[in-house]
Amino acid sequence: MLKSRYFYSGSIMAVAMAMGGHAMAQQATVEEVVVTGSFIRGTPENAALPVDVIGAEELSKRGSPTTIDLIKSLPISGPVLGDSNQFSTAAQGQVGAGTINLRGLGSLRTLVLLNGRRTTASPGAGSGGVDTNLMPAAAIGRVEVLKDGAAATYGSDAIAGVVNFITRKNFEGLDVAADYRFVDGSDGDYSASAVYGWVGENGNILLSAGYQHRSELRTTERDWANQPYLTNPSGYSVLGQPPSFLPRNGVTPTAGVQRDANCSAVGGFAGLSGTTPACYFTYVPFDNLIEDEDRFQIYAEANMDFADNLRLHVEGLYAKTDIPNILFSPSYPPTSGTVQAASASSLRRFQTRAC
Repeated sequence: MLKSRYFYSGSIMAVAMAMGGHAMAQQATVEEVVVTGSFIRGTPENAALPVDVIGAEELSKRGSPTTIDLIKSLPISGPVLGDSNQFSTAAQGQVGAGTINLRGLGSLRTLVLLNGRRTTASPGAGSGGVDTNLMPAAAIGRVEVLKDGAAATYGSDAIAGVVNFITRKNFEGLDVAADYRFVDGSDGDYSASAVYGWVGENGNILLSAGYQHRSELRTTERDWANQPYLTNPSGYSVLGQPPSFLPRNGVTPTAGVQRDANCSAVGGFAGLSGTTPACYFTYVPFDNLIEDEDRFQIYAEANMDFADNLRLHVEGLYAKTDIPNILFSPSYPPTSGTVQAASASSLRRFQTRAC
């Protein structure tokens, strides 16, 4: 259906050009037009399935937002990863990663492209979507968002739509940028980037490097994140320390099940698990809303025309996300017991804050 609509539009344009005669033939010819969501040339804004185009000028007016900020600002976007992924069961194994979720159908149904080509999905468990935080933000010239399904063109991973990150074209010179964002309760976020471009008679080169840092933001810094048990029971667990216990004299119980007498004094909630007294332990103060994150991206692109039908294109991207510490509750299974999943520095912080 998508191809048919574009075919009809193309046919009407062909008839109009034929009727236009010599005057129409004098118009300039566009050598290449790339449209996200179709293999047929056309104009994104007036095609059968419109594509929203966010250009470099608009990105500049928005203050050069980070990739996750840009994605969250899209009205068509549903819940996404990118801030703190430890609270989502769909994000395990993707701490520090970002996703795109058009129309709320999940990141696996939103196709992410870089210069019109597919990008590699994040390895391991979790959502399985593309990590958008690894995109070379400094080199991006525009973002095209197809808000309708494009499975007929791209396959089942484009059922929700397509997001195409397109690097700067014909950029010449040197562009250096840096910014700092004050965040109450943390050390703030900051970034730096540099882009160099050269355009010659038969080719061009684009080089970019970017660095972004996000500072740790504790749950205790936001009142809405650390609520009492009766307001947010999901932040509490009956796996308190100490838990409920049954006093015994040998094998003979001397009383019924008891909860910790100091439950409320140490920040727990004295309640019942069914009919059994229990001290609900809150693990929220041990977590972070945002972890310490450092991201690096290096992107390079070179094009050279040797003849009318011979063109060399080389493109490379290196990206890395470093999260030195991840805070969890001391009773969180992956970080307790003899097998530790966190670094030694993280464990020392767990022990200090648990005390």
